[in-house]
Amino acid sequence: MLGAILLLSNKGTMFHRILGSTWVLAMALSALSSFWFGGGVLPLLGHFGPIHLLSLWVLVALVVAVSAILKGRVEQHRSGMIGAYLGLVGAFIGTLAPGRWFAVQLGIW
Repeated sequence: MLGAILLLSNKGTMFHRILGSTWVLAMALSALSSFWFGGGVLPLLGHFGPIHLLSLWVLVALVVAVSAILKGRVEQHRSGMIGAYLGLVGAFIGTLAPGRWFAVQLGIW
């Protein structure tokens, strides 16, 4: 929800900067922590699966977006943040796949 609020809110405000910094930190910690979890039903290499590719995507997008805004490249920042958000959405959809812990807990599969 925080990412959606940020994408829809006015840009450049103090609210956007504070909430954006919080979101970047939360996303980075979430993506980094995913490397300690197994790949689930589709392991690609060892315990790494498709979810880890999305985590890598998110980390790269965050680095690109934060460095872009620090250099005043607003359009590149916007693209990087949208890319990170899409990676988050993709990861969430992946948690609903058959056999995934979250999907099982929700009783979907």
